[in-house]
Amino acid sequence: MGNENRSAEELFREGLEYYKNEEFDGAEQYFTLAAEAGFGYAFYVLGEMYLYGQGVPVDYDKALKWYTEGAKGGSGECRANLGYMYNYGVGVTEDLAEGLKWTRMSAEQGNAIGENNFGAFLFHGRGIEKDDVEAFKWFRRSAEGGYGVSYIWMGILYSGGIVVEKDLAEAFRWYMKAAKLGISFAQSEVARMYAAGEGVGQDYKEALKWYISAASHGSYSVYNNIAYAYQYGLGVKRDLKTAEEWYNRPTREGEPEAQYKVGTMYEEGLGTAADKKEAARWYAKAAVQGHEKAKKRLAEID
Repeated sequence: MGNENRSAEELFREGLEYYKNEEFDGAEQYFTLAAEAGFGYAFYVLGEMYLYGQGVPVDYDKALKWYTEGAKGGSGECRANLGYMYNYGVGVTEDLAEGLKWTRMSAEQGNAIGENNFGAFLFHGRGIEKDDVEAFKWFRRSAEGGYGVSYIWMGILYSGGIVVEKDLAEAFRWYMKAAKLGISFAQSEVARMYAAGEGVGQDYKEALKWYISAASHGSYSVYNNIAYAYQYGLGVKRDLKTAEEWYNRPTREGEPEAQYKVGTMYEEGLGTAADKKEAARWYAKAAVQGHEKAKKRLAEID
């Protein structure tokens, strides 16, 4: 069947099938045909592919091209992401005025991404007068539209009592919505709140579950929390060997608190044979990065 007789939507759906099968050359071809035929969402998908390297090499010029064309054609998604590129100088010279213009246009036409991003402009006072009340309004609109990042903002505002009365149970509810979408920051906050009993009943088992989930989604900062749970048997059977393994993971990234924890395990013989020389080696790694407790232990162990 010749493509000339197919509608823009049919071309886009064909591109989606190629994309699902990870046949990205075909996906790009049909998304391009759909865009050239005027299918608005195709501009956004092409922009996403080039902005984030989804099946194609990252190419900011091409991302900018497709977002700009889509934005001029009225695509709220394209306007939101074009605003993002100008706001943070991604592939273009940073231009807050241009970023704000496109972001506001996206928000005002009811796009959830644009609503969230415009809320962030207002909250941070970037290129516009800071207005937490207005920011909250836009975050809520975005959240009601189902945009996961705005769930996090709602959690932040309720947990901090910003604009609204502090309500940890409501904060937990919003963080949980984002956590279920696989957003690692929200998962780590849900875990922290379970561990502390903030806004929800204290539950170390649930805390550990969500810390592990956050770790699986790329959050290195929770490794120490997981290790701590295994070290002291919080929500899980005490397992010093597993605790040591988790403490060791972020040390490859040079994280001083984890290095200090590994040092204490070697010094005290927790989950491993006591080895003051090895303990001192780990303390030294943390000390050179300014970790005060490590400096103290290093001085005392030598």
